[in-house]
Amino acid sequence: MKTTFFQYKKMYNRIENRLKETSAMTLTEMLAALLILSMTAVAIAGGVTAVKNAYQKVTQKAEAQQILSATAELMTDELSSALEEEDGGTDGWDFLSGKNGIWMHFESNHEQGICKVYGDEEPGTSNGDLGQNTVEENTADNSDQGSKNGVSVPLLSQAAMGNLFYTDYDSYIYEDGCFKVKDLAVYYRNEEINSAERVPAAILNELVVRAVNLGDTQS
Repeated sequence: MKTTFFQYKKMYNRIENRLKETSAMTLTEMLAALLILSMTAVAIAGGVTAVKNAYQKVTQKAEAQQILSATAELMTDELSSALEEEDGGTDGWDFLSGKNGIWMHFESNHEQGICKVYGDEEPGTSNGDLGQNTVEENTADNSDQGSKNGVSVPLLSQAAMGNLFYTDYDSYIYEDGCFKVKDLAVYYRNEEINSAERVPAAILNELVVRAVNLGDTQS
């Protein structure tokens, strides 16, 4: 069957009309769509990252608060049972432990945080046999950490602090029958202990502990 001129004309018109249709996407429209899709993907990814970071900060803050609470409880346990007290000067306030009868005080450092530092049977004396033996018995396998007064034992291990924090305080004194610890705080380990720019992850401005075995008059 031969194709007539009119059939060719009809086919040509169909092709021409198809080419003139605007329903399909142009190259410009495709590029615009890709740009919008890319921007949406970036926004979603940024939102996920922001949510993840916010969750991590909230989790770390909660962990820091738990560490602060545990530290305050451990210091309260020691200070409240003190039998005697004496101003230790730059070493901190010495007190006679009601648990083991050994003179001790608190110190803090960047590696271990707040530590219990066991001294001698009496403050200001050399290590006597009785005092040293009692320290060894009560601190088990804890080795000397370099403190000039004796064995240093961290209140909390780094494992307990997630290897992320350390504890510190500004000062502590004894007055009016109470021990008062100033600015008990938890800091991130990447912030040096002497840095003026460090920001606490958790802080207690003052911890007041009643020494039940001591009188109201400062010695």
